[in-house]
Amino acid sequence: MDMVILLFLFLLCFLSVYLILFGEISYRIKVLSLVILSLTLVVFIRMGFNRYFTTTDESYYLSLIARPMWYKTAIVSGYVTPILLRLFYRILGDPVKVVIWNSVFFMVLYVLVIFFSYRRFGFSDRHSLTAILLLFLTRMYLWPTIEARPQQVGLLVGLILVVLTISVNLRPSTVLLFVSIYILLIFSHVLSFILYSTLILGYLTIKIVFGNAGESYLKKLDVTLVSILISWAIFVFMPYSYYLIKNMTWILNNMAGADMTVYQFSLISLGFLVISSAGLYTFVRNLPISVGRFFEVFWNSIVDVLARISSKAILIVAVLGIAGAVVLQIILERSIYSDVYGGSLVSFLFFQMGNIAFGLFYVDGILYKIRQREISDLDILSLLWIFVSVGLLALSFFMPEGKVWTFRNWFLRAIQYFVIFAAPVAAHALLKDEMFKHGFKSIFKPLLVASLVSMLIVISVLNTSRIPGFYDYDVVWPSDLVTLCQHYPSAGYYPRTEGSMYYTEFAVRNLVTACGGELLREPSILQGSVLASSDRFYVYTGNYVPLSLFNFERTPGTRILCGRNSNTLAYAGSLLGISKLVPVRGGEECFSYCLSSADSVILIGGSTSNPCVRVLESSRVVPVRVDSIMVKTPSSIYTTSLGNPWWNTTEGLFVIQAIKYRNVPILILEGTNIDATMAALEYYARSRMHSNSLINNNTHYIVGKWEETDGRVLDVARGSPEDSNGFSPSDRITIIERG
Repeated sequence: MDMVILLFLFLLCFLSVYLILFGEISYRIKVLSLVILSLTLVVFIRMGFNRYFTTTDESYYLSLIARPMWYKTAIVSGYVTPILLRLFYRILGDPVKVVIWNSVFFMVLYVLVIFFSYRRFGFSDRHSLTAILLLFLTRMYLWPTIEARPQQVGLLVGLILVVLTISVNLRPSTVLLFVSIYILLIFSHVLSFILYSTLILGYLTIKIVFGNAGESYLKKLDVTLVSILISWAIFVFMPYSYYLIKNMTWILNNMAGADMTVYQFSLISLGFLVISSAGLYTFVRNLPISVGRFFEVFWNSIVDVLARISSKAILIVAVLGIAGAVVLQIILERSIYSDVYGGSLVSFLFFQMGNIAFGLFYVDGILYKIRQREISDLDILSLLWIFVSVGLLALSFFMPEGKVWTFRNWFLRAIQYFVIFAAPVAAHALLKDEMFKHGFKSIFKPLLVASLVSMLIVISVLNTSRIPGFYDYDVVWPSDLVTLCQHYPSAGYYPRTEGSMYYTEFAVRNLVTACGGELLREPSILQGSVLASSDRFYVYTGNYVPLSLFNFERTPGTRILCGRNSNTLAYAGSLLGISKLVPVRGGEECFSYCLSSADSVILIGGSTSNPCVRVLESSRVVPVRVDSIMVKTPSSIYTTSLGNPWWNTTEGLFVIQAIKYRNVPILILEGTNIDATMAALEYYARSRMHSNSLINNNTHYIVGKWEETDGRVLDVARGSPEDSNGFSPSDRITIIERG
């Protein structure tokens, strides 16, 4: 069956290639053929070989679907992608469909935007379509286009920004447009913002230095510098950027041996941009004519030297240079390449044939254009990307490396931008052949060319999809897991096999989270019933019954279980009049009390401080979930803010809920912070004093909000000697949901 599919894929590629390169038909039909080819490739890469292909980064961004307040706590390199994924999820309601349709949407969008961008650069329909076709030769285009991560959006927004920078004349209205797009770019993908800003500044500086630009390019440079400064200032001082900037600060501290705080990094980076912008502005505005002439003479000398050297010799040197860069990248991440390709050099070279062919086309095209002195704006941009890529490769040797994650693939990341700007040059190398200039007398050569290009596309697609048998790559979603997630979205999942790779478990956990379930780590917490199973997973449901708060009965043997904070435990015991107080240090202790006790149990504190609550929540046996900023009920989601520092809080959310688990009544009182937990305890104590008049007979849980009103704080809730904000009995408590 796989061979039949591959044959179909090859024939479809052959038909598209032949129509685009040799077909005498409307360009609209050719664009349509590219769109159809794109859709087919997406489906094959995503769903081929009886699994769903993904990556660690993509699975992480998909998991944010299950975190409504992701922008407050998640480390993301861009904000547009999580928003789009959540939008797709509202429409489709299935995480896997979200990924597939996101890939389909962007694959088609890329084809259309790139086509009209090339046309805007002045290329013909035929040249533009051929360039897009050659992009399918390389994985450096295919996967970034498909993968649901911020770079997918940032690359496209940056391309539009470059096109506008080159082709649009500045007017007051367009100045605002440029500033807006730069802001959109930085919030789409920070790395794309940095790379495209560097590229555009380099391009404008070259145009000004060589004297080919008038006042319009000086104005464009001014607008670009202002847009970059405004965008970066907004980004670094937006509260929700904190975690990303913290990550950037960590990287810089490790590289430079510094000890900057996030705030210091924000100020220093902004100050560096201001000084650099002022320096560049002063340089270009006061540039002597002699400097421009010097660079022009220097460039012409290089062209003259290249004209005297054999084309084959230059091509060999260029290929050796590319090979050297690739070897350095492999050295940086040799363990990854060795694992993925099974240590086989033959496999590596075979599956890189599409990348190699694209590189050869580009080198041949750019050398020809340099010798003919036909360098266009897009050629300049592609050459600049080479310098950016080499610079990032050198920088990668100084990047920190963790036990699992690395930051040493910057060269490959830059190449993913480069190929879009290099494709028209590569297409020029193909189209300058006499066959395309004067037609062809025999059908044999066009058929041969179409067959070779189609074969290279298929190889590149196989390289992208990491086909089993040739690749040791298992960051995938098994088809049985996808089916189980669709049928049992809120269940607990436990792998039937042990010893899975870290990246595999990471991707699987993220999909289960996106579905609304949880990947269980230890079989000891599997106390529920088996809903379903497959070759790889057991699916469990919690064995519990919601219990009315009104009917929760305290007995002489009722115990209060809390974490290690003895003050909290003593305060709860005195407030509720219970003497059996148990400090719990680990999850294993909870089962001896919660599952074997004949009496009721009261749990104080959230999953961070109380191991018993953590065990119950991980077993998915409570209707309401709580974390540091959010309460999620079966029908609603409520959020609050974090303290700064953590103990300086003026509000919080709390939950009082009861369940019957293994015939043991359990009452849980927890909050988003210690003050909110004390508010839950206070409210429950008041309800007991009033004979449960605050709680009706049908209430299984209560969600409340605590707000500071009197500037006092209980000693038991004080997180620091400086803590003057926190819970006291006279603070405001508001009930916001009963269920």
